[in-house]
Amino acid sequence: MEFFSNASILFGGRFSVFVIIMWHILINVAASSLSFYLAFTLADFDTDLSDGSEKSHKNIMEKSKNYVIVLLSIMSSCILITIIGKAISAAVFVSINKKLHSRVIEGLMNTNMRFFDENTSGRILNRLSSDVAVVDLIVFSFLDMIDYIIKCTFSVAFIVYSSPFTLIVVILQLCYFAYLRKTILNITRECFRMK
Repeated sequence: MEFFSNASILFGGRFSVFVIIMWHILINVAASSLSFYLAFTLADFDTDLSDGSEKSHKNIMEKSKNYVIVLLSIMSSCILITIIGKAISAAVFVSINKKLHSRVIEGLMNTNMRFFDENTSGRILNRLSSDVAVVDLIVFSFLDMIDYIIKCTFSVAFIVYSSPFTLIVVILQLCYFAYLRKTILNITRECFRMK
């Protein structure tokens, strides 16, 4: 949240987390709707093809025209939503990185001369470049994390909807992952403290 508080007012500061999550949900809903439409429409064509009559052939031709129109509109909206969502995400992160980079340079310029006497220019540049690289990696890590969480949530929801008994396995796995996360955080925190 501290990272996202650096977003410009235009993107809502900390509210930008919610904006990014909502756009990624829309992107995944659009992609899923395309997959569902293809799956259910192809299943509908299979039932029409089994009947070999001329009436069935005309019905298939009429359905195929509607199929193409709906498919093109779904694909267009999916592409549009994806472009808008990715553009908003990129704009949020560019505004955050710009503000953080400016604050780093401003802090360096306002540092007293003793700091420059104690640290060589190579050490300062190395530290700045490594810190900036870490900040830039946060962007891609966060976007990947949000995308994976949404895709996993959609997948689990579809699986549980089609087979409700798998909810038991999902709950057990979530409990195990919570325990595993707690253990890993304790281990890594101790390593950083020792470092």
